[in-house]
Amino acid sequence: MEFYLHKDGQSLGPYDEATLRSFLANNQIQSSDLIYNDQMPGWATIESVFPPAPVALTPVGEDREVKDLQSVQSTPKKRGKMLAVKLAVAIFIVAAIGIRGWMLSPAKKDYVDFENLVEENGITYKKGESMPYTGTGKSFFPDGKTMKEVQFKDGKENGQMTTWYENGKISYKADFIAGEYEGEVATWSTNGVRQTISVYQNGNEISRKSWDENGIEIK
Repeated sequence: MEFYLHKDGQSLGPYDEATLRSFLANNQIQSSDLIYNDQMPGWATIESVFPPAPVALTPVGEDREVKDLQSVQSTPKKRGKMLAVKLAVAIFIVAAIGIRGWMLSPAKKDYVDFENLVEENGITYKKGESMPYTGTGKSFFPDGKTMKEVQFKDGKENGQMTTWYENGKISYKADFIAGEYEGEVATWSTNGVRQTISVYQNGNEISRKSWDENGIEIK
């Protein structure tokens, strides 16, 4: 069905309903403009002939149900995220406490101070114990620097023995097996110059060299 359009004092058309609705959508005409065809008793406004399409409304109850459903569906996800965050925080706190405790706890000594060792009949014991000592013995200068370090096995020197001067330079180094010299035994002066070196086998010295304070070998 086609209609004539009356606009700005002019009669335009005819146009079908789809064209007129397109004009309305593009604001080319107004809903208050007049249209007419031979089946109408007279001119009438477009809005009276073509009422606007009803707007789809969601019932209040239905809208509320949809929102409630969305809320229910999203709640487990939110709870899962919150739980994950709480778990991560808890793990971090436990780890931090463990690290702090480890840092603050005194380091376990891997040696025994010579003040806590005692020798009886050529056998070294840890004070208060009846079993011969196996491990490392150390003594120290007043400033905390190591003065002497000895390896023991079953109460006898076994391994390396080293002593230092207070300036930190080595003064003596020797290898032992079951309390007897075995291998090299060397000494140094306070300025680090080698003084003597001996070689032992089965506790017996088989060779020896000496140097003066300038490091020149003494024949």
